[in-house]
Amino acid sequence: TIAEALDQPKEADLSYRHAIRINPRFSNAFVNLGYLYLDHDYPEEALQVLKAGVAVNGEDASLHNALGMAYNLLKQYDQAIPHFEKAMKLKADLWVALYNIGVSYAAVDKRKKAEAALSRFARVARGRKDIDQAYVRAAYDKIAELRDDSSAGQSVPPSRIR
Repeated sequence: TIAEALDQPKEADLSYRHAIRINPRFSNAFVNLGYLYLDHDYPEEALQVLKAGVAVNGEDASLHNALGMAYNLLKQYDQAIPHFEKAMKLKADLWVALYNIGVSYAAVDKRKKAEAALSRFARVARGRKDIDQAYVRAAYDKIAELRDDSSAGQSVPPSRIR
């Protein structure tokens, strides 16, 4: 929204909540409100909003991806992974969810699963103009880190890719 672009989070919050009241099936309002909370370091509030969105619109891939991100920021990676996987099932080309799956598996030290997801993401996303190439480089860096035995057991910071 314009309010969010102008860094007016209170007004943006009110706008998204108004949109949800008018049309509770409008998933984008839940997703944007959730990201607003995540961006302002309120992951618990984001979690509540996104759970409510999934309860109403359980077949929306973007909602599941956003909910997974909220769990990641709370370091609840085992809760995040099923939502990223559900997002990929619902929308097979939501590559951001695949990246997030890889980061989450790395965080819980499931190295082979992390490497497989990140490798697939990097193969698909490399050179695509619709995907920020910084995430492709980050995926390759994480793969290299996962292959390096000296980094065993180190945690991975949660992803903020949308």
